[in-house]
Amino acid sequence: MSCLLGWGCERCSRRSPAGFPVCEPPRPGAGVTPPRALLLLHGAARCRCVRFLTSRCAMASSGGGGVGVPRGTSDRCVQMDYEGKVFPLTGGYGRYNRIVVIFSWFPNFAVVLNLFSDVFFTLIPEDYHCKPDPQLLPSAFLLNLSDNAPRERVSCTRGWEYHQAAGLQSNFVTEWDLVCSEYWKIPLQHICFMMGWILGYILLGSLCDWFGRRKSFLLSLSVSSLLGVSVCLSNSAVAFLLLRLAQGCTLAGVYLSTYINRLELCDPAHRLMVAMVSGCGHAASHLLLGYWCCGSVFPESPRWLLATQQIPAAKKSLQDFSSRNGSSLQDEMFPGQTALTDIDSVFGEDSQPSYHTVLELRRTRVIWKNCLILSFTLFIGTGIQYCFTRNVHSYNTNFYFTYFIRVLTGALACVFICLSVNHFGRRGMLLLSAIVTGLSSLLLLALTP
Repeated sequence: MSCLLGWGCERCSRRSPAGFPVCEPPRPGAGVTPPRALLLLHGAARCRCVRFLTSRCAMASSGGGGVGVPRGTSDRCVQMDYEGKVFPLTGGYGRYNRIVVIFSWFPNFAVVLNLFSDVFFTLIPEDYHCKPDPQLLPSAFLLNLSDNAPRERVSCTRGWEYHQAAGLQSNFVTEWDLVCSEYWKIPLQHICFMMGWILGYILLGSLCDWFGRRKSFLLSLSVSSLLGVSVCLSNSAVAFLLLRLAQGCTLAGVYLSTYINRLELCDPAHRLMVAMVSGCGHAASHLLLGYWCCGSVFPESPRWLLATQQIPAAKKSLQDFSSRNGSSLQDEMFPGQTALTDIDSVFGEDSQPSYHTVLELRRTRVIWKNCLILSFTLFIGTGIQYCFTRNVHSYNTNFYFTYFIRVLTGALACVFICLSVNHFGRRGMLLLSAIVTGLSSLLLLALTP
């Protein structure tokens, strides 16, 4: 049960001013009544008091929907039961929510196309050689091929000739002759692109918390589109590297903003299915984004609006979701029980917007520890997957066969997770996947000549 303000906190090892046991409601007849504005957090925070919110009083979150603590508030605990009180009154995971979720999958197609384009951009041709330069040969040798000619190695003076059996007719390698001594720029391009993704997760992820999911999505999508055109018009290898770095950063913002918004519009029962369908959609890799600028298709997340205490915008967003889902959410109906009345009673009329940063996670020990563990696991898994996808072509000369093998394994992984997670749990499947990945990597090292 969530602790109530002024009664203490089990993590702080304190007792309440009235002498009650910590994190327990007052016993009948004790003469103390909890404030009317308090709403218990639905399965989200076991301990979150405004007065005693310290590093010792950490929020042990399990994926719920608590929102908002006003600055300077020390006389009441502002928490909303979003999953239990607000979300069902707006129609739950209704028709409008499903439409928004479906449209949020479309930008992922563009993101995946850019991810897989890296394979085509840096594909080294199967056969290449220097263009012959007659000036490097003696004039008589051109007429008499039986004579001995100098055989020292010199740099190519007239460029290279490439035989491209698959992929693009001209790419990052063939455009600037990145072979032999210039080969090092190819792995540098991979590093720049992945570093852009890391920076995008950090910078644009913070923008999602400060300016909202919708604004961050539109900004990232617009800039990434311009950068994509600029990449095609690059006039040097250095410009290509810098543009790919910036493009990776903005693509991460597109993916992250849609991912967060998609989960916030679903109830817990449908989140796994929505995430896995999105993963399977990655395998399709088609760009079907015709209405990305339409506000009704990509609305702002009402959960984020409540979390940042933008109450007028949050109420308007909730009413919009409610009307589109065919549910009623008006102030005049059931005034003592509706979500809008509860929001007014909890936050008050003088609440100001309050934004948060990723650094605030350090105050919550459980979440911070889980973030570090999952980040390290994701880092190892992504590194292994990236090395595998980059080296699988060495076992088969058919470029398209290896390309579709990578796509097929991703789709099969999404289907497997979707069918198994609900039966065995997320922690069990994460452990099993990590063990299988580690054993497979060891076998590859042992069996690969």
